[in-house]
Amino acid sequence: MEAIALEARMAKATVYSYFPDKDAMFRAVAERIALSMADRVEKAISGARTPAEGIVAAILAKEEMAYRIVRASPHSRDLLESSERLVAEEVFATLERRKLNALAKALDKMHIEKPKDAARLIAAAAAGAAATASSAEDLAASLDRVVRACLKGWSRRSD
Repeated sequence: MEAIALEARMAKATVYSYFPDKDAMFRAVAERIALSMADRVEKAISGARTPAEGIVAAILAKEEMAYRIVRASPHSRDLLESSERLVAEEVFATLERRKLNALAKALDKMHIEKPKDAARLIAAAAAGAAATASSAEDLAASLDRVVRACLKGWSRRSD
């Protein structure tokens, strides 16, 4: 909290008037990040020329933002520890639901069998690729390959 007060150029007591403790502050940050990520996912899908491009763009938008925030923050360890406590809470559960619903809708438009299952698989594979990325460029290339490989291997409905 001291570091935040110093960065914000305000007294520590003023920071505490907005947030009662560090967890409350991280929750507010997490809510803002989660909302922004969910919005980016939905916008990427709706703005793409094809559902496949939208899925790639959506996964990339979410994972790139997460990568930038964690790698760029000198407080990434605190953010991660705090977000692990928040994962079970509605903040990240809502983001995850919105992301999976948007992916499933795009997959359904592509006539993919079991679009909800495919969305979960693609999201899990993308998270794995993101966890091992060494740069933003590596992340983009890895996510593109992972998503396209998942799409290629998934069965299509005949309707």
